[in-house]
Amino acid sequence: MSSFYLRAAMNLNNVGISLLEVGKLSPASTALQDALEAMKCSVRLDEEQPQRHMVFDQKLSRAITALQTEESSISFFDQYLLLTASLIRFPPCGPHEMPTSRINIHEGCAIVLHNLALFYQLNGLHDNQSILMRKSLSLCHLVYSIVLDVREEQDDQDQGHNLPTRLLFILVNVLNCMGQVHSYLGEHDLAQECFRRLNTTLAETLFSPDSLLAAPAA
Repeated sequence: MSSFYLRAAMNLNNVGISLLEVGKLSPASTALQDALEAMKCSVRLDEEQPQRHMVFDQKLSRAITALQTEESSISFFDQYLLLTASLIRFPPCGPHEMPTSRINIHEGCAIVLHNLALFYQLNGLHDNQSILMRKSLSLCHLVYSIVLDVREEQDDQDQGHNLPTRLLFILVNVLNCMGQVHSYLGEHDLAQECFRRLNTTLAETLFSPDSLLAAPAA
């Protein structure tokens, strides 16, 4: 897995979140899409070419510049603020601290897709556009599939059924996002199914034998 492309994806993702938090939707969208492109390059093990490095460095520079400029932005309230609070940043790490395990790779892809899904949901709510909500829903399904793949892989390797904390957080958020989008689109049966799965996931996690909240053995 390419450490340069992974680091580029992480940085673009984090700047994209900062742009979204201050209501700069257009540059936020560009930064998150660029983060996804960098993550794809990393997963595909694309050759690290100086020209490609320069392209992603320029993309990151533009995103940072957009964050620093006094351009028009949108103020978010109520449900918008709740959505931005669910966005996930990558923790800072040095060039020699890039996580490269298979689960870390899945997690990185899920994080970027999760943030893009929330972006489309946020933008769809703001513009009252169902097509944007459909895009959010499509990305949510991708994230859900990634998380389930990790769970199945853990089961196959007898590593337990519990997901890593960050992936569990993503799963809970994405099920909630799917439920909210289905509700917005008037698909209430599908929304209830998402919320049912959300409640089941939380119950299984909180009361599993490995949970800190599980009852002590008799």
